Amino acid sequence: MKAGEAYFYYFYPVLLRNCLIFIFLLHLNASASTIDSLERIIRHYKKVNVNDSNLILFYTSLIHEYREVDPYKGLGIAEEATGYAIACADRKGLSRIFNKTGNIYFDLGLYGTAVNVYNQCLLINSRLGDWGAVAYTHNDIGYIYHKRELYRLALSQYNQAIPFVQNDTSASSREILAHTYNNIAFAFEKIGTTDSSALYFMKALAIRKKLNKQDKIGQSLAYLGQLATQTRKYQLAEKYLDDAIALNSKTGNNLYLSYAWMYKGDNALKQKNYTAALSHFQRSRQILLTNDLNTHIVNVVLRIGNALFESNRLKEAAEEGKQAYAKAVEFSQSTEKREALQLLSNIAMRSGLKDEIIRYQQLLINENNLLQQEMLHSTIKQLENNQVLQNNKLNRVIQNKNDYIEFMEKQSNAQTRQFLIALLVFIVLLTIILLATINFRRKTEEEHKKLQHENSLLQQESKKYYATIINKLQEPVSKHNQLILALSGKRNLFSETDIVNAINESEEVIKSAELPLLNVLYWAKYKSGNILTEADLPLRNIAEHAIQTVQKEFAKRNIDIINDIDSEIRVKTSKGALQLIFRNLLENVILHGGHVSSVRLSAREKSKMIEVGLRDNGEGIDEKLVEAFDISASGHDVFEGMGLQVCKLICVKMGGDLWVESAQGKGNTVYFTLFNSAQ
Repeated sequence: MKAGEAYFYYFYPVLLRNCLIFIFLLHLNASASTIDSLERIIRHYKKVNVNDSNLILFYTSLIHEYREVDPYKGLGIAEEATGYAIACADRKGLSRIFNKTGNIYFDLGLYGTAVNVYNQCLLINSRLGDWGAVAYTHNDIGYIYHKRELYRLALSQYNQAIPFVQNDTSASSREILAHTYNNIAFAFEKIGTTDSSALYFMKALAIRKKLNKQDKIGQSLAYLGQLATQTRKYQLAEKYLDDAIALNSKTGNNLYLSYAWMYKGDNALKQKNYTAALSHFQRSRQILLTNDLNTHIVNVVLRIGNALFESNRLKEAAEEGKQAYAKAVEFSQSTEKREALQLLSNIAMRSGLKDEIIRYQQLLINENNLLQQEMLHSTIKQLENNQVLQNNKLNRVIQNKNDYIEFMEKQSNAQTRQFLIALLVFIVLLTIILLATINFRRKTEEEHKKLQHENSLLQQESKKYYATIINKLQEPVSKHNQLILALSGKRNLFSETDIVNAINESEEVIKSAELPLLNVLYWAKYKSGNILTEADLPLRNIAEHAIQTVQKEFAKRNIDIINDIDSEIRVKTSKGALQLIFRNLLENVILHGGHVSSVRLSAREKSKMIEVGLRDNGEGIDEKLVEAFDISASGHDVFEGMGLQVCKLICVKMGGDLWVESAQGKGNTVYFTLFNSAQ
C-alpha cells in the first residue's frame, strides 16, 4: 500500500473540515517550503490552542513530509505529536500518528518495529470501531511480511483484513476489500499458485467494476495481463494489457499506464519478440519521465537492459544496466541494485571481461552482506524492543502485586463494613416483611368480615323479596282459585257470557301477577351478576308494546297516552329489560299518579345517550316514593316501590341512570337514559 493512499482514505474527511483553517494559516508564509510552512502553522496554532485535535492533523502532515527528506527527524516529531494526542485524548489522531510512524520505520527497514507500531494502530482503531482502518492496517502489516518474502505470513494478515469490510456495502469499504484481494493475489503469485492469484485479481476487478472505479479497473487489468504473461497465456495477456492501456490513458493514470506498457513488453520478451519488447519498454520509460515518476523507472530500465542482453546487444545492455544501478543507488532501492549488478555481471561474463566480472560480483556480495546486516540490525532492534516490552510487563506485574496487596487490605475492611450493613439491611427487610404480613392478614380479615356482612344483607334482602312476592301473588292466586272452584262446582248455573267474563277476569288476575314476577326475575339477575343481552332496538316500538299492555286499564280511568318518541331513535339495550321499565313506569302512574288525565312519552339525544321521559299531569309522587330510587338510603325499606327500584337497577346495569322530578300537586316526570345506537 502506498503512503499517499492510506493518507487519503483515513484523513480526507478531517482535511475537508479544517481546510479553511489550513489555507488561512498557510497564507502566513506562502513562499516558504511545505515543511517550513507546516512548522510555522504548528507554532502559531500551539499559541492559540495547545490541546486541540486539529493540531494533530498538522503534525501528521509534517511527519509525512519528513518521511521523504529526513525520516529520523520525522520520528522525533511523531514522538512530540504523540504527547499532544494523548493530552487532548484524541485517539483517532493518535492512530494517524502511529500509522505515519509505522510507515517511516518501514522505509528505514526496521520491519519489526513497524509491525509493533501498526499493532498499536490496530488496537486503537478496534476500540474506535473504525473497521476500515483496521483492515488497512492489516494490509500494511501483510505488506511488511511480503517485503521480507514471508508470503504465507502476509497471506494470514491479508485474510484477517477481509471480515472487517466484507459485509460493509459502502464504497470505501468495497475499495479496501478490492485492495486486499489484490495483495492476496500478489502473495499467491510469489508462492507460485497462479490459479489462486488470478482468482483474487478477478475478484478485485469485479468489485471495482461495480464501483465504476475506472482508474482502479485499469490497475487490475494491468495486473491480470502480467499474470497471464507469466502463465504463458500470451493472447489473453495482450487483451488485458490493451484494455488497461486504453482505460489508463482515458483516466490519466500515468503510473499504471506505464506499468501496462512495461507488462506488454514482458509479454513480447517472453515470445522473444525483442523489437516489440524494446518498443514497449521505451514507451513505458517515456511516460514515467514525462510525468516525473522517476522512482518507478528502475524496473523499466532493467527490463530494457535484459531485452538488449537477450538480443545480444551487449554494449547497449551494459549502458542500461549501469543507468539502472545508478538510479537504484539514488533511490536506495536495494533489490533493484542487486538485479542491476546481476545484469552487469552477466553482460561481463558473456563479453569475457574478467575484471568487470570480479568487480560486479564483489559489489553484489557487498550488497548481499549489507542486506544481511540490515536484517540483523532489524532483528536486534526488534529484540531490544521486545526486551523493553518485557521489562515494562515485569514492572506492571510488580505494580499490580503491590496494588493487589493494598486492595486486599482495603477489601478486608470493606468486607467487615459490608457484613454489618448487610445485617442491618436484613433486619430492616425482616421487619418490613413482618409488618406487611400483619397488615395483609388484617386486610384479609376485614374483607372477609365485609363479605360475610354483604352475604347476610343479601340473604335478608332475598327473604324480604320472597315475602313481598308471596304477598303480591297471594291475592290474585286466591281469586283465581276461588273463580275456578266456583265455575267447576256450579257450571250449569252460568251462561256463556258469564263464563267469558270469568275467563277475562281470570286473565286480568294472571296479568296482575306477571309484573311482580318479572321484577323479581330481573332483581335476581342483577344480584347474581348476569349480563343482560343488548341489541339495537327501535325505542318507539318497544314503548308501543308496553302501552298496549296497560291500554285497557288506562281507558277505564280515562287516561290518554301520547307517544311522542321519534321512530328514528334507536337504543342499545335489552329488549325485555326495556319493556319492563316502560311497564313499571306506566303501572306506577296508575298506582300513585292520583288524578291523572294524560301521560306523555318523549325522548331526545343527549351526547352519547338517549334521555327518555314519562310525564303525567297528576298530583305527583310523594317524597317516600322518590326516595325509593336511592337503594342505599339508610333506614329505607327496600321493598316500597319495588318496580321503580328494579328499573333503576336495570338502567345502572346498562350504563345509564333513572331519576324522578316531582312535586305534590304538579305531576311528575320520570327520566331514564340508555346508550344511543347511532354513536
